[in-house]
Amino acid sequence: DGVDDAEEMRITDEAFDTLGFTTEEKNSMYKCTAAIMHFGNSQWKQRPREEQAEAETTED
Repeated sequence: DGVDDAEEMRITDEAFDTLGFTTEEKNSMYKCTAAIMHFGNSQWKQRPREEQAEAETTED
């Protein structure tokens, strides 16, 4: 896709530094973002009752 992920990460990290985020705050933000992205890869299957669903698979 032509994007240098390492460079984009460096730029993002520097931007957080400029905004005054602590290392702990940055790490929390990265963890939250990773969790949201991982959750977006989830697949769900319908259970016998329509209002229920369970995780079917997740991509690694």
